[in-house]
Amino acid sequence: MKLNETEKMIQQQLKKELSIPDSVRDSLQEAYRKIENKEVLQEKPAGGKRWQKRAVKIGGGMAAVLAAAFVFCVSHPAEARDLPWIGHLFERLESKVSFSGDFSGKAEVLEEEEPGNFSQVHDGMTVTGSEVYANEMAVYLTLLLKREEPFPELAQWELDPDYPMVRITWQRDYDFMELPEEDRYENQTDLEGEFLDDRTYAGILRIDLESDTSDTTEYYRHFYEMKDTLLAEMGLTDETLDQTSKEKRTEFYDRLMERSYELQKYKTHTDVPEQFHLQLDISRISGISNTQEREGIILGEGDWSFDIPVCVDTSRTEVRKINEINENGFGLESVIRTPYELTVNIARKRGDYWIEVLDAAGKAMPDNHSSNFANNYTIRDRDISTVDIYILDHDSYNEALLHSEWYEENDYVAEGEEWEKLLKEEALYHKTLHFEEADELFKD
Repeated sequence: MKLNETEKMIQQQLKKELSIPDSVRDSLQEAYRKIENKEVLQEKPAGGKRWQKRAVKIGGGMAAVLAAAFVFCVSHPAEARDLPWIGHLFERLESKVSFSGDFSGKAEVLEEEEPGNFSQVHDGMTVTGSEVYANEMAVYLTLLLKREEPFPELAQWELDPDYPMVRITWQRDYDFMELPEEDRYENQTDLEGEFLDDRTYAGILRIDLESDTSDTTEYYRHFYEMKDTLLAEMGLTDETLDQTSKEKRTEFYDRLMERSYELQKYKTHTDVPEQFHLQLDISRISGISNTQEREGIILGEGDWSFDIPVCVDTSRTEVRKINEINENGFGLESVIRTPYELTVNIARKRGDYWIEVLDAAGKAMPDNHSSNFANNYTIRDRDISTVDIYILDHDSYNEALLHSEWYEENDYVAEGEEWEKLLKEEALYHKTLHFEEADELFKD
């Protein structure tokens, strides 16, 4: 029997001591025996679901092997994590998400000391935590979602890269800090990943540590007091603000931002320790139907609760402290670089703005789809030895650039020398950063 690469990987896993329980190994080996003796016939799946475009391409014989294992796993979900892809999800997904990069070489595999630590079943859905990686900016956790019934056909996000509309509702907590009350809310996150088969979805959950460790409770208490004072000074209320002229609203928000700049001292930050435990509670897994109506579908509800041990990689994060603001009221506090992402922290005394971040080739840096912070960009395969950061007035950006004759003639592609020229002409703030001297930090 000729083995393809996926089959070879699974065979290798079978040979690893303690990697798969005897009962699973017996099921797999029996399936192989039946295939070799032509006792198993393959049926062609009916219909062409979109998930199949992103599914694993394996031989028909291998599908039978996996099917035999799945029968075992439905009955023994605690041992489902021992199938070959558990512990290898980063390797499979790390190039297929918006925050792509080499996670597999740095991640820790979650080893279950007791059944149910990292694999739990509710409502016909098994959720398994496979691997975890963290730096000071974020925690990246691979999850395997397995249903007893096939997933319905789901819509895809038409992004770069695209991925199915699978969403998890979750909360988090940490053993090294107490989240402020206003941050104790349910998150709804689209889980970037792909289907492995019609019952199994693998994805990477990104949890924003930078945001969670920033406490703005005192800042916003003073901010809203200051806002009420400013409204009274200008003869406005929250209700009349929306009804006043555009000029007066602009004046209000500019004055608000100028005063809020002086309140930055009330923001506090908790340092991330080298090791900690993340409490992750998932309450719902849902999707969006691949229909014209794009209806929401509940795929499973329950209480998947995991206590995740996390080791923080501090060796590959660079923080550039800028701490400047110009006469136009804009500037930078800092720029933070990891092997996967670039985060730009803006300093400003004015209201609406637009930011453009260009790589060394003059192309706009791609957004991080899984970050709740607007100015977080993914590096992927981009050359960021030089990065240009432009901050523009929001209205000017729309009028002078997005509605410019050049932009229309360039097929609405915002890149190239002429685009950079337009940015420089309209920019209220511009900063060029070079990262060559830090390259050694990012080598394995």
